[in-house]
Amino acid sequence: MLIDFSVKNYKCFKDWNTLSMETGERLRKFAASNTLTSRTGKLLKNVILFGPNGSGKTNFMQAIYSLFRLIKSPTSDLSEELPYVPNALCAGCPEDPTSYRITFEMKGVIYCYELEHDRNQILFEKLTYWKNQTEVVHFERNSDQNQFDVPESLKDMTKRTRANRLFLSVAQDLNDFHSSNVMSWFNDVLLFYNVLPKQQRFGLLSDPMMKEKMLKFLNYCGIDVVDLVVRTREINTDETFRKAMQLLIPNESSLLRESIEMEELFILYNRYHQSGEVAGTAEIPFENESSGTRKLIMIGFMLISQEHPRVMLMDEFDIALHLELSKALVKVINSPENKNQMIMSSHTLELMDCDLRVDQIYLMEKDFKGSSSVYSLFDFEDLPSVARSDIKFAKRYINGQFGAMPTIESDEISKVLFGGVDE
Repeated sequence: MLIDFSVKNYKCFKDWNTLSMETGERLRKFAASNTLTSRTGKLLKNVILFGPNGSGKTNFMQAIYSLFRLIKSPTSDLSEELPYVPNALCAGCPEDPTSYRITFEMKGVIYCYELEHDRNQILFEKLTYWKNQTEVVHFERNSDQNQFDVPESLKDMTKRTRANRLFLSVAQDLNDFHSSNVMSWFNDVLLFYNVLPKQQRFGLLSDPMMKEKMLKFLNYCGIDVVDLVVRTREINTDETFRKAMQLLIPNESSLLRESIEMEELFILYNRYHQSGEVAGTAEIPFENESSGTRKLIMIGFMLISQEHPRVMLMDEFDIALHLELSKALVKVINSPENKNQMIMSSHTLELMDCDLRVDQIYLMEKDFKGSSSVYSLFDFEDLPSVARSDIKFAKRYINGQFGAMPTIESDEISKVLFGGVDE
């Protein structure tokens, strides 16, 4: 389970910004449905980011994905640059490093992983865990001091660790217990919409009961699907393609093969005679489906299995979904039965009033210097004490009570588009 995530000097985030999944202090509203129990206390099942276009919602999601990529795809040699996109709107500012900090629970252990890097090297790296409520530093790396503080079993590897490779990755290669735990969390628990692992997307359909659940989920969402079928297709690749893919993904040896097996999902619907009688089925490739149906299928894959809870991120959750369906899905995510966590962004303000707690509503705002900040409604002094279930957050947001409102001048837009240049 995710506890919190912080980022600094990444795209529009100049200073530290934190999203916390910990519940607000003394806040009891919807505690039985919208929260989970962890070793640190109560955690939120769901957080929704709201804010104007261009305020930084997508960039915040991408910051988590950037850390995910750094961990999942280690550099192959010393010349390879790290993915580095610092804040670019501060004139005269030095190119400071990008910093991440993430805290989560994995297999009953609380971990905090910290990372700082620039374009060419890892500047700081630290893995901490808690044992019997005591903080233990598992390893720490500081390039400025050319210093490693690591367990005895890993000391031989410090001199072999490249400046642009994570020590976390090196330690995991040696089957270090805590490093492997952290890597497993990023591999198996943290999921992103549209980049789910293949086994998560299609393996579930091999279980007849899970497949039946998926079909009923889609039917109850208003999609008249009768079956879901996964087919394997072999694709021949030429040498130019293989070389190009090897440059893009250097550590993936399967891309060197002359043919690649691809799994494709097909959605089956009933076909009908003019009389209305069923005349067999028609197959629609997943890629040819509407964006709303594709999104529902991916949400179903993410939520339908509760055996191994996961943390899911979805930017622009409400795009291509009807308002009533979006509201229903938010309620399902916050239902007592769901054990997953989900972070999403949305422009649908009505979701603010969909049985959310104030600590589940986050706002994103960008100042005149182009620097974004993220904050929770729980930070407003008059809101945590409100116990009424009928309070409407969307109306108060539209009235400007919480900030993070767009500045739109419709008359000036019309003049620019349809009037003369000098008007």
